[in-house]
Amino acid sequence: MTGTQVEAPIRAEEHLFWTTKEEQVLRERYQSGGAIECSSELPNRTILSIYAHAAKIGLKTSARKPPYKSSEHIDQAIRVTYQSTPKKGDIEALASRIMRPRWWVSRRAWQLGLVVPRFKEEPWSDVELELLDRHAHKNPEVIKLIFKKNGYERTATAIVNKRKRLELGLKLNPDPDHLTARQVAGLMGVDSGTVKRWIELEGLPAVRQGTKRTPQQGGDLWRINVRKLRLWIGSHAVQVDLRKVDRFWFIDLMANR
Repeated sequence: MTGTQVEAPIRAEEHLFWTTKEEQVLRERYQSGGAIECSSELPNRTILSIYAHAAKIGLKTSARKPPYKSSEHIDQAIRVTYQSTPKKGDIEALASRIMRPRWWVSRRAWQLGLVVPRFKEEPWSDVELELLDRHAHKNPEVIKLIFKKNGYERTATAIVNKRKRLELGLKLNPDPDHLTARQVAGLMGVDSGTVKRWIELEGLPAVRQGTKRTPQQGGDLWRINVRKLRLWIGSHAVQVDLRKVDRFWFIDLMANR
């Protein structure tokens, strides 16, 4: 190769070793001015590398970051967010928008006399309730993954609370002569909606249990007499899919005349 070879200039952070001159700048300025003041004398060093090297050689600084200041614009943004019904993530989004830490936003809201928002849980959809009903006997973390696989986001805590409110989950049956609609659904290999249809349209005998569940929770629970269930199955065999039933329970039910 002919001609004079020109050496490329060293760019920021391209040389790894700190020179004696650079370290001298750190020792003279870092303690009182911090990394910001040193950076003006060290154009080839980033703020992060200045912090790192100062710590490496045992330097500390008394300089503090300037306190965050508010303004009428920022205060108004905080008021609007806190006085609405914020959802999860809204406060974090506000902090990012006004370029302040999350803790500062909370403290400023308190100073403005605003109530810390309680995030309202999104209403449960019919599909979510059906999923919960079908998998209520499983570990909440497993149910959480099932929800996520089906496109729904619920925390394990939310699942536990909802399951408790709806009185779902495996329990010892205190009354062997009766079953709930959900228990019948599990034993017959169908969903609760099918059992409800059997009760309302196909004549499956059932009575209400007298619980305090509201219509939003699905209403009062059904109570089904085992003997009447057996008689109903005998006259509605077309409704039963023998491939789905709990075989041992079904044989015992039908044989126990």
